[in-house]
Amino acid sequence: MTLKAIVEDTDTRAGRAWDLAVQALILISLVSFSIETLPKLRQETRFWLYVVEVVTVALFTLEYALRILVADKRLGFFLRFCPSISQPGSTCGPFG
Repeated sequence: MTLKAIVEDTDTRAGRAWDLAVQALILISLVSFSIETLPKLRQETRFWLYVVEVVTVALFTLEYALRILVADKRLGFFLRFCPSISQPGSTCGPFG
């Protein structure tokens, strides 16, 4: 199994696991951001929410870098406005 199959395909167990992990990461990011907006949070809680933010941004950056790495047309993928949600053949954003 190739890295491309894991990152881009959902018809394999590894591909489905990858997609579920990315979706879980999105949910974690959303929940932590929402909690961060609550007033009167303890400083320790704010610290851990900051840690979650840094880790999720790092993992999202890694995921995007992997998608660029396995893309057939790397420059085109990089320049597209929303490459991870567009379907093949569709346009998305000003460069799609």
